[in-house]
Amino acid sequence: MLRARIPVWVTDIRTVDQALASIDTLLSAVGATDTAWLDQAAD
Repeated sequence: MLRARIPVWVTDIRTVDQALASIDTLLSAVGATDTAWLDQAAD
């Protein structure tokens, strides 16, 4: 199974707010530090 070998991230995004939260989670997972643009997008 793929999940046993490689982390798999599954999303069910239906709103802009959910999309922004998902992007924030992804950026955190990969260690991104320059995420001020995401706060601006949320505003």
